[in-house]
Amino acid sequence: IYLNIIAKTFMSEFILGDYIFSRKRIGKGAFSTIYKGTHKFNGNTYAIKEICFDNLEKIRENIRREFTLMKALNHPNIIKLHDVFFDNINKNVYLVLDYYEKGDFSKFLKNKPLKEIYAKKYMRQLMSGLKYLYENKILHRDLKLQNILVTNNLNIVITDFGFARYFENDTILQTICGSPLYMAPEIIMKKKYTPKSDLWSLGVIFFELLTGKSPFYAKNMIDLIQKIKKDPVKLPNEFESVLTTECKELLFSLLQKKPNKRIDWEELFDNKWFKTDEILDKENKLFEITMTGSQMPNLDDYDLVKSEFLGDNLFKHKSIK
Repeated sequence: IYLNIIAKTFMSEFILGDYIFSRKRIGKGAFSTIYKGTHKFNGNTYAIKEICFDNLEKIRENIRREFTLMKALNHPNIIKLHDVFFDNINKNVYLVLDYYEKGDFSKFLKNKPLKEIYAKKYMRQLMSGLKYLYENKILHRDLKLQNILVTNNLNIVITDFGFARYFENDTILQTICGSPLYMAPEIIMKKKYTPKSDLWSLGVIFFELLTGKSPFYAKNMIDLIQKIKKDPVKLPNEFESVLTTECKELLFSLLQKKPNKRIDWEELFDNKWFKTDEILDKENKLFEITMTGSQMPNLDDYDLVKSEFLGDNLFKHKSIK
């Protein structure tokens, strides 16, 4: 349902339906501005994405596509769209989204590499979100660290579906879109491309998680194109020996310049690197140590009849009651 509304403007805030938003900007994209606000009745905090389409006619279809796609999405690693408002007087559209105070993944990482086990945690979450999109025939087309948000629980959600579109398995695309540092070589070379282009972008993100750097450092677009054409994808020397073979194999299977040599989506979802969860294994081992051996008291060593836990003072404290 698209509502025709007029945003009531004040000095420090504006109102959209049941939402009150501060006019202080918390983020800005190429065609959008992000604000923070609350719901008047439930008190929850939200982000609002304001997009002006008056003098940006070429992105009108992108806006329509974004909220049409997002309204149907429901996954823990995909941002949730709660409301859509049209201001037909000022030619703005407003998307009301979940708010995450920790910001995007780029700000969270601060160009610092993650240990492989933590990179796997976030890659597993990204893969889960992308698998959901893939099964719903949706191609994101602008995957990058800035379009991944960090939750309060230090999990991640994929956002910004302005370039997303539906696809079929034999879809061939030619619209150039995305961010140059994350664009697949076939896009940056202005060639036709397939849904495998998102796999390259995922590979660039994976490379950044592991090394804190981009696979290609370039001063400008021309320099970037030349490096993608000529330079091989290489890990910095200090990471060659610390990463597992399975990790490196997956990384380079994503960062294949020729699409026909790049890993398939189904192969990614079933990749052996994801089969083990070292973080969960560590937690389970700690639990096992706590629950076994000398770490647990032997109840046979205690005279429970005389124990204070069976006396009149059992749980007397009000807070425990």
